[in-house]
Amino acid sequence: MRAIFIAAGFLAVLVAAPLRVTPSTGAATLVDIGAGSLTNGDGLLLRGRTPHVVQNRLNLLTSLSLDRAGTSGKVVCELVDEGFDVPTTVASFHDRLHLPNARFTEHARSKIVITV
Repeated sequence: MRAIFIAAGFLAVLVAAPLRVTPSTGAATLVDIGAGSLTNGDGLLLRGRTPHVVQNRLNLLTSLSLDRAGTSGKVVCELVDEGFDVPTTVASFHDRLHLPNARFTEHARSKIVITV
């Protein structure tokens, strides 16, 4: 039986931790990540046993290392970049991670420059 690792999403406000969900039963259990926090967890990319979690309003990408069972882990990297402007999700292409910005900090009438 496989389990799906999910970011706590809106539940992050309450628990600020990831959940491990068993698809056949729907049972969800907290994944112990020690002192780590996934507050404002939004986008999630799981590569092997390494989930990358976008923490949107914090302008932060947090990477974890999970144990084989996926029941505990630890934060191994927290990345902040001046180019982040409320990133919303994460995708991989070759050996890079890409995070689109929601750009909620842009004024509605300002001239917006889009870069790719």
